[in-house]
Parts: sequence; C-alpha cells; structure tokens
Amino acid sequence: MTDLKNELDAEKEWRKYADYGYRSEQIGKANRSKKRSNTMKDLFILLIATVFVLAIASVSFACDENSDVSAKADTTTAAPKVFDKAQTVGTQVTCPVMGTVFAIEKDTIHKEYKGKHVYLCCQGCIEKFKADPGKYTK
Repeated sequence: MTDLKNELDAEKEWRKYADYGYRSEQIGKANRSKKRSNTMKDLFILLIATVFVLAIASVSFACDENSDVSAKADTTTAAPKVFDKAQTVGTQVTCPVMGTVFAIEKDTIHKEYKGKHVYLCCQGCIEKFKADPGKYTK
C-alpha cells in the first residue's frame, strides 16, 4: 500500500511539473508572438521612415547641395530664360531646367549655346542642359 501511495504521489508530482512545463510553453509562445508583433511594427515604422527620408532626399538633391537657390529665388515676377547677350549681376533670370527664378550673382552658372545665353540655378542642372541644350535655349 505504501508503494502504491508513493507511486501516486510521484505521479502527481510529475503531472504538476509536466503541466507547468506545458503552461510555460504556452506562455512562451504567447510572448514570442507579442515580440514578433512588436518587431513587425518596428520594421513597418522603420520602412515608413526610410521612405519619407528618401522622398525628402530626392527633392533636396534635385539641385546641388552647395547651391543656395532658396535664397536666390524670387517668384513674384516672370523672368526670361534665354538671352541674346550675357547679363549683368543682379538681373532676374529663370533657370530653363528647373524653372527657378533668381538673381544673377558673380558665381552663377552661365552657359552659351549657338549665341543664346542661359543661367542655371545649380550644378545639378548642368548635366541636363548638356544632354539637350537646344531644348533649353528655345
């Protein structure tokens, strides 16, 4: 009888730990699911932030980062894009590539094509102008 009682006590003890292990495993699965959900949420937020940063970067690098087009811009009046002769410092012009209106400064980029003079707002516009100067000197 004592052996049977000891055996039953041992089985109860085993079941208690086995049940605890099962519950512990279920709790662990729930915690892993929460962690996975939080990780996915963090990755989604990171993706959105990356897209936002890239969108801002693509807009800001449309012109050379060293140019100060925003300081030069004056969109209150329409200014010509193409001139028959070189212009002086302070003349209001429009960049034929970007459409930005600005005043010519001492270091403003000047290009001449077939007797036509154009002024570009930034270094980024030079390559576009070189690719098809006829398009920008009409």
